[in-house]
Amino acid sequence: MGTDIAMFVERREGSRWVPADPPETVRRGYDDEDSLDPVNVYSRCGPNTALAEALADGARDDDMAADRMSNVPPLPGHPRGMPRDASPVVMEYAEYVGELVFLVSWMTVRELLDLPWDEPCTYRAAYVRKEYAELFDGTAFPAEWPADRELYEAVYVSDEVAERRTREYGGQYVAWEWNGRTITLGQVGPEYVRVGWVDRTLAQIAGDCVMNQLLPHLRAYGDPDAHRVIYWTW
Repeated sequence: MGTDIAMFVERREGSRWVPADPPETVRRGYDDEDSLDPVNVYSRCGPNTALAEALADGARDDDMAADRMSNVPPLPGHPRGMPRDASPVVMEYAEYVGELVFLVSWMTVRELLDLPWDEPCTYRAAYVRKEYAELFDGTAFPAEWPADRELYEAVYVSDEVAERRTREYGGQYVAWEWNGRTITLGQVGPEYVRVGWVDRTLAQIAGDCVMNQLLPHLRAYGDPDAHRVIYWTW
């Protein structure tokens, strides 16, 4: 799974797509000649694993996803891959960095601006005592949950995956420690139950840079249907 994101904006001119920004003249290596590279509009923002998962991680390996404390569902239909009609500058640069790229996708600027930024996106799981499970309804974490009540955070995917994961790390625990205590496989069932809740919105995952700098920058290009963003994670 990549943690960094690269984004390149193209503009439609008739039947073809061209870079929306003039390509940059760069020297990729010490002995290389000057090359023309597309402008990475995401470079103003830092690496963001969770946003990368949401934008282009639809093809991720389930075992990779299983080892996470939280789960960020990918956008439906993504990754779309590299568009066949990408501009030559973007296509050549993609070939240059090819082995470093994890997943490639694209969407129009309108599609990107219209993403459900304010909807919950990250899901978490934990084991709690059965008598407290009714406080969790699958939405937000219960506001009345006291800090001294047992809560053992676990991988999100399932009990089976949690058990398999913890067997690989010593054989008996299915969740992370809480206040120095652990929960064993034998306790799950008679005493404890798995619960889940939503954690953060897509906007919270994306962060201030994306919401307050990148999205306004994309709006400034003009017609959002005549511009698209090709992006990849690495």
